[in-house]
Amino acid sequence: KRFFISITEEELSRGLLWVPSERQSGRSLTYHRTIGNPEAWRTHPLASAFLDLAPDGSLDAEAQSMLADLQVMIPPTIKRRDYGPLEWGPGVNPDLPAHRKYLIGLADDFATDLLESVDSAARKASIQPDRVVEEAKHHLRFAILRSRAFCATETTRDVTEAVEVYLASGANVSNGFVVHARSGAGKTYVISKILADHMAGGKARCIIVRFLGTSQASSSVHALLISLCEQLQRVYGRGQKLPEEFTDLKALFLKAVREWPSEEMPLTLLLDSVDQLDDINGGRRLEWLPVTDLSAHVRIVVSTLPDHAEFDCLTRLRKTLNVEDDEDCQEMLVELKELLDWRTVLNHILKVLGRQITQEQMGAVKHVVHGATTGWSATQRDLWSRQRSDGTASSCTTPLWLRLVAQMVSGWRSFDGVPFQLSSSVRGLIVDLFERLEVSHGTFVVRATLSYLTLSRGIGEGELNNLLSLDDDVLADVYEWWVPPLRTSPPLILSRLLMDVAPYLSRRGDGSGVELLSWYHRQFWEACEAHCFSSDTGRTLSRQKRCEELVNYYSGRWAGVAKPYSRWLSAIVQRPNFFPGETAGDRMVPSQPLVLQGSLKDGRGRCVINLRRVGALVPYAIKGRLEGPAVKELISVEYITAKFASGMGSLLLTEVVDSMNAFPDSGAVLQELHQFLGRHMTLLHHPTTPGLAAQLLVQEPDASNLLRKFRESEAAKPQEERWPVLEWAQRPQEFDSLLMTVREHDGGVN
Repeated sequence: KRFFISITEEELSRGLLWVPSERQSGRSLTYHRTIGNPEAWRTHPLASAFLDLAPDGSLDAEAQSMLADLQVMIPPTIKRRDYGPLEWGPGVNPDLPAHRKYLIGLADDFATDLLESVDSAARKASIQPDRVVEEAKHHLRFAILRSRAFCATETTRDVTEAVEVYLASGANVSNGFVVHARSGAGKTYVISKILADHMAGGKARCIIVRFLGTSQASSSVHALLISLCEQLQRVYGRGQKLPEEFTDLKALFLKAVREWPSEEMPLTLLLDSVDQLDDINGGRRLEWLPVTDLSAHVRIVVSTLPDHAEFDCLTRLRKTLNVEDDEDCQEMLVELKELLDWRTVLNHILKVLGRQITQEQMGAVKHVVHGATTGWSATQRDLWSRQRSDGTASSCTTPLWLRLVAQMVSGWRSFDGVPFQLSSSVRGLIVDLFERLEVSHGTFVVRATLSYLTLSRGIGEGELNNLLSLDDDVLADVYEWWVPPLRTSPPLILSRLLMDVAPYLSRRGDGSGVELLSWYHRQFWEACEAHCFSSDTGRTLSRQKRCEELVNYYSGRWAGVAKPYSRWLSAIVQRPNFFPGETAGDRMVPSQPLVLQGSLKDGRGRCVINLRRVGALVPYAIKGRLEGPAVKELISVEYITAKFASGMGSLLLTEVVDSMNAFPDSGAVLQELHQFLGRHMTLLHHPTTPGLAAQLLVQEPDASNLLRKFRESEAAKPQEERWPVLEWAQRPQEFDSLLMTVREHDGGVN
C-alpha cells in the first residue's frame, strides 16, 4: 500500500491508525463534518474545494469509497464529534447565521478538546525533576556514549592501566591522579573509559563523574560544588542545608571528600577538563580541589590541558602535589608519540558510526597520514607534537583528527571515489567543513550561524532562528525564489544546517529551560574565530556587528516592531508578485523583559527571571565594545536586583570590572558601581527586602553619579512602577571609605 498511499493519508495513518491502542485515545481527536445533498451542488465552482470530483465533474466513486473505508477504520475509543449535515452556502459562508453558528461551535469544540488534551498530558508529565539525579545522569550518559566509541591504543593503555593501578592502590597513596594532554589528544574519551571499567569492577562504592563545561551545573566552580555536595549528601545520608557563601561551601566539600567516605562506601571522583571552569571564585586556581591528604577510601582523577595564556591548571596541580617532574608524581601524560595504529582507530570509529569506506577512500586517508610525516627527523616530530595544540600544524592520527576524518568520510558513498582532499591538520579539516557547509546551505546562513555559535558559548536553537530572522542578508538569500507572508527565517533552513554539524555540537541546559548548543571542542571555537572574524580569510564578518545583533535581540529591541529592510532585502520582498511597497517587517522575535512572571518587588523565589537576558546581554555588549547598552544595563537597579536574585552577584562584579577596562569614558560611574557592589556584596546576596539595592542607592551622597542616574530613571516611570524606598533626610554627603568586602579571604589586607 505504501506505493499508492497519499502523503495526507499516510500522515493520518501514522498519527491515528498505526499506533498502539493505548496511545490512540489520548492523542487523537476526530471531527466528522458533512454538507448535505452533494449532487445538488457538485457543479458549483467551489465544489472541488469540498468534494473529490472525476474529470467529467461527477463524484469520484473511488475516492468516496476510500473515504468511507477510512472512516470505518477509526477506532471507537477515539473521541469523535459529528456536525451536520450543513446546508450548502455556497461553501461554508460565515455571513450566513447558521454557518456562523456552526463555525463558532466547531472552533469552540476544537479549542476545548485541545486544551483538555494538553492539560491531561501536562498532568501525566508533571513529575518534578530531581536536579541531583538529572545532573548525575547527564554526565553518566555522556561518559557511556564515549566509552562505547573508545578504541584502545598503546598510548591509552599506558594511561588506563596506570589509573587502574592507582584506583586499586591501598593506604600508602594519599594523592590524586592527574591526566594531562594537549587539545585533541582524547582525554575525555580516556576518562570515559576509566569510568566504564571502574563501574564494571563490581565493588560497592560511590563513583561521581563530571565533564566540566558540558552542563550549567559544571561550568562554574560554585555551581559545581553545589552539585557535588548534593550528590555526596544523598550517598552518605547527610541532610544539612548547603551554605550559600562560597567559602563555607568549599569547606563543606573538602570535609565531605576527606571525612565522609568509608571502607563500606569508598569514593571515586573523576573530574574531566578542570581548565573549562571560569575564573569566578577562583575556579581555575583549584584551591577548592583536594588532591592531597586523601584517605585510603578516596580516589580522585583529574584531567586538564597544559598551561595556557588564560590558565595554569597543570602548574597549580603539580605545585599542590609538590612534584618537580612527571616521574615523582601521581600523574600521567596522554602522549601522542606513535602513528602505527591510526587505521585501527579509524575503522573502529567508522564501525561505531555504522559505516565502511572503500580501499580507494582508505588509501586517500593513508596518503594524508604518510604524506604528513614521511621523512621527519626526531626533532621535527617533537616540534610537530608541540605545535599541535593550536590545530594548525599537521595533526594526523591524533584522536580528534581521526574522529573528524571518520565523520567526513562516513558520508562518502562507495561510487563517489574521493570527493575532496582531506587536510592534514585539525584546523584545516574544520575550515574545509565550514566551506562545504556554505556551498550546501548558503553562505549567509552558515556564516551567521557559525558566528553566533562561536560568540555565544551556548545558544538555543530557537534563539538562533530568531537571530537569523533579524539578519537581512540571510532573509534576502533565503527569499530568492519565494517570499513567505511572515518575515522570518523558515525553521527548516536552520534545522538542516544543525543536522549536518550535530556531530560537532554539545547540548546542555542552563537552568532557564533552554537547551543550549555549543561546539564540543575548543578547536572548533578557535577555527571558527579565524574563519568568521579574521581578515586573513577574505570573508571577514564584523564581530561588533554580530555582538550588536545579539544585544538587540536580548534587549528585545525588535520585539513587536517592524524592522526596516536593507536595500537588498527590499528589492527581494518588493518584487511585483510578492509585496510591492513593503519597506519593513515584524521579524516575530520575542520580547526580553528582565522578569518573565511576577515582579522583582515580589522577592527572590516569587518571580521568574529571564536568565537568558540576565546572563547574556552585558557580556555580548562588552565583547562588542557597545558602551551604551552595557553601561545602561549595569547601572540599572532592576538589572542589579535580577542578577543577585539569580545567584549571579559575583558574576556582576566581574562584568563591572570588564566594563571598566573596555569603556574608560564611563570609568567614573562604573568605578562608583564597583565600589557600591563591593561595599554591599554580603547584604545584596542575602536581601532582607526585594528593593534593597534601590534603598541602598538612595543612601548614597548627592554627588553620586549612580544616585543621579537612579533618580532620572525613577522620574521617567509611572508612580506605581517606582521602587518603594525610604528617603534618609540627613544621610552622609561623603563617600564611604569602604571599597570592598572580601568574602573569601581569611588573611590580612595590605
